[in-house]
Amino acid sequence: LIQLINDLNPKYLAEIIQVKPYKGNEDLPQRLEELLINIPEYAGIPYYSQRAEAWYDLYESAEITDVIIENNVKTIKATLKMEPFDTVYETITLQSDNQTVYYTAQNDNKLRYLDKFDCIWPEKMKICILLFRDGDNWIFYGIGGVNAPRIPFFTERIQTSFINRINTFCSFIFEKF
Repeated sequence: LIQLINDLNPKYLAEIIQVKPYKGNEDLPQRLEELLINIPEYAGIPYYSQRAEAWYDLYESAEITDVIIENNVKTIKATLKMEPFDTVYETITLQSDNQTVYYTAQNDNKLRYLDKFDCIWPEKMKICILLFRDGDNWIFYGIGGVNAPRIPFFTERIQTSFINRINTFCSFIFEKF
C-alpha cells in the first residue's frame, strides 16, 4: 500500500483512519468484503459539494463489467458515472482473509473536468482501503491520491473535488460498521 501510493506520487492526497473493537466484530473482514464488491450500491452515495453547498450522488451509476477471481484476489472491472468527470472506468482489486482486507481502485481511462480539459491520466487516481487487526481492535485505513496537474484558477476547485470524493467514499464505507 505504501509503495502503491509512493509510486503514484499524488499531488492531492487524503487519509482516513478509524478504530473499531474486535469483540463483537469478529466477522468484520467478511462484511467489509461483501460491501466493497457490491459495486452497484456505490450509486447514490451522498456527496456534499462545498462549492455548490448542495448534496449530490458521488456516483450517478455504478456497474460491474467483468470479474476475475484468482486464489484469494478478486479483480473487478467497473464503470462509474461521476460528475464532473463523466464516465470512470475502474479496475478494483480485493484481497482478503480472516484478518485483513486490502482494496484498491484505480481509473483506467483519462478523465476530463466538465468536458473542458483533461485533468487525470489513466492509473493516476487511486483509492485504497486496508482493514487489519491490531490487538483488541480493527483498524480501518483509507487513503486516496490523485496525480493531476495543478491548473491555474482551477487548482483549489479540483483539489477540493478530489479530496472530498476520497473522504466521502471512505467515510461511507467505514460508517457502515
